[in-house]
Amino acid sequence: VAQGYKTIKDRTAIVRFKVKDEDAYFLAWTTTPWTLPSNIGLCVNPNDEYAKVKAVDGKVYYMAVALLDTVIGELLSAKDKEGSLARKKFTVTVKPGLKNKSTISAAKITLGKSVVIKAAGYGGLAPYKYAVYYKKSSKAAFSELRSYSTKSKITFKPKSTGTYTFKVKVKDARGRIVAKILTLKVVKKA
Repeated sequence: VAQGYKTIKDRTAIVRFKVKDEDAYFLAWTTTPWTLPSNIGLCVNPNDEYAKVKAVDGKVYYMAVALLDTVIGELLSAKDKEGSLARKKFTVTVKPGLKNKSTISAAKITLGKSVVIKAAGYGGLAPYKYAVYYKKSSKAAFSELRSYSTKSKITFKPKSTGTYTFKVKVKDARGRIVAKILTLKVVKKA
């Protein structure tokens, strides 16, 4: 508002940050380029998926998978159907990153019965570890059912009726974590 209601142009910059101990880079966009001389680090989200992409300049970059289609444009090399190398706009297909395929044996049970929660991960770096948390719908916070372990199955027998929410976390060897929510409704015996 101090600048009035008019269209203005602000300076922005895309900066290349070298990955420590690897011949690769992160690209970062900033709207405050005057702060770059004082930067001492770069933050990335450990829960986001990143892909290594080789650009036409021959350098390798880590890019957020969710932004590949919008960011890449004409920056990358791609082989067309005939196999020739070309600079063109295209869609990059990336192998999936860490995924959580955990399941619960039933969505609804009667009181006195049990369910089996099977934690499953793929697409990351094995081995995987699994943690399971739960809460009853009337509670605000989750309680730990099992801390991180390589055991992928856990049996749960509810002590009362109601709706239970489970948070199953899969962690790969790189420390990346993906959570999945599962629900269970427990009703009285007929």
